[in-house]
Amino acid sequence: MNRQQYQPGDIPSSYDNAGFVNADGEDAEYTQYANIVSASAYLLVLTGNTTYRTYFDNNYTYTHLFDWDGVSYNYKDTQVQDALLYYSLSPLATASVVTAIKDKYLSGMANQYNDFYPLKAYNDSTDAYRAFLDEHIWGSNAYKSNAGSMFSNLWVYDIDAVNEQKYRNAASGYMHYINGVNPQSLAYLSNMGNHGAENSVPEFYHMWFADGTDFDNVNTSLYGPAPGFLVGGPNQDYSSPGSPIEPPENQPQQKSYKSWNTPADNSWEVTENQDLYQSAYVKLISKFVSGYHIYQFCKSGGNP
Repeated sequence: MNRQQYQPGDIPSSYDNAGFVNADGEDAEYTQYANIVSASAYLLVLTGNTTYRTYFDNNYTYTHLFDWDGVSYNYKDTQVQDALLYYSLSPLATASVVTAIKDKYLSGMANQYNDFYPLKAYNDSTDAYRAFLDEHIWGSNAYKSNAGSMFSNLWVYDIDAVNEQKYRNAASGYMHYINGVNPQSLAYLSNMGNHGAENSVPEFYHMWFADGTDFDNVNTSLYGPAPGFLVGGPNQDYSSPGSPIEPPENQPQQKSYKSWNTPADNSWEVTENQDLYQSAYVKLISKFVSGYHIYQFCKSGGNP
């Protein structure tokens, strides 16, 4: 079975985004095939149907983890990397394939020749805030969260048990960065003053909490935005459409941030929230809270 087994005339698609409002409505050819590989892993675990194992075993080396010989914190790549590891949860998984995936993942984390070399950066204390990224671009907090979860995969999937504590420490560095251990000493979550954060995001770009409304700013509007939204974070590539805004412009990478909500300034490039950001953060912190704590939090109506 090859990648085109299912509906071969439709994949890769060639709609050229016709009819889509979003310019990214159609994934690239690689992503379409990688998504099928990912789906086969999840379907094997869910159904136990060995047809999915056969497809996965024949096609998993097509993915970037093997083709690039390295890991990536890009959300599309992390989704595929996670799926490859998830395959190992099936009792029907091919043992040699599981070993190949785990070995490649660990070597990819240690590969110092990629731009993003997470294990080397951790071992060398490359980043003063213990949350290394090679660049801080649009959505950097989501990439930070993804990077932290990439370390958590090393213990969740029992890839290198001897160094588990090291990986826990490395993952926690990214969590602490999001929660305030950063150049701004800012918890990158909105309106968390009543939940223990001394310095949290007062406003961010969101249509629900629009500029000038009662939900605009914690300090200057009636209510401020709802609590707990993760903002995009420092963006070294931000450029104001008008006069320079400093910050975030003309700053070191990790200080390329400002909490504001002005559409005319394209503030969404720095402070917007997306479900991709939120889910990446929740996935990371889930490795550091127990089920009991979550139960108590929900039982109390969200009050710690």
